[in-house]
Amino acid sequence: PVAAALLQRYPLPTGDGTSNNFRRSGLEQTDQDQGGLRLDLMGHQGAQRLFGRLTMGRERVRPVLPLADGSGATGGTPGPQETRVSALAVGAHRAWPSGLLAEVRLGETRRAVDRQAAAAEGLSLLPPAVPASPLARTTLPAVGIAGYQQLGSPASTATDLSTGVTQITGSVTRLWGTHLVKAGADLRWSRLDILQPPVPAGQFTFSA
Repeated sequence: PVAAALLQRYPLPTGDGTSNNFRRSGLEQTDQDQGGLRLDLMGHQGAQRLFGRLTMGRERVRPVLPLADGSGATGGTPGPQETRVSALAVGAHRAWPSGLLAEVRLGETRRAVDRQAAAAEGLSLLPPAVPASPLARTTLPAVGIAGYQQLGSPASTATDLSTGVTQITGSVTRLWGTHLVKAGADLRWSRLDILQPPVPAGQFTFSA
């Protein structure tokens, strides 16, 4: 049953001969959405100011892969991919006639990448005794058969990645005649989470 299910994933030839007799063409889709919002508020004579900016973007890529089920190696993006980015910046400052100036800034950036490998659709070649993660149960194994296009996606196609940086800065400045004194603090928190197994459902090679 497994061998028959694998053979069903190979399409019929589109050309003559016994090798290199299949071609698949199509239009790759890349959609991008971007947007931003900005806010500026200023108090009396510029003594107080509030600034805010939010930008967001999303990109979706749908490549044309060698086989219709998403299998095969390609030179571009190896699978459907969605990338999301966002950036937030907020700042406020206030000045007093005595020569005191206080300023606070907050910034955060985020980026996430979700790329999918060829779906298993119920097909699994992992032995029952091997523990399988949810990703392994939904991803098609990498199956290499001598003389045929590989079934399954290239290594490290399935990706779940997210990064983020949050930064908070604050400072106080005081002017005494010709002297300037300034003190402040800077707090930064960086995050990186990535799940990218090379072959989550296993790799199998069959020779002639």
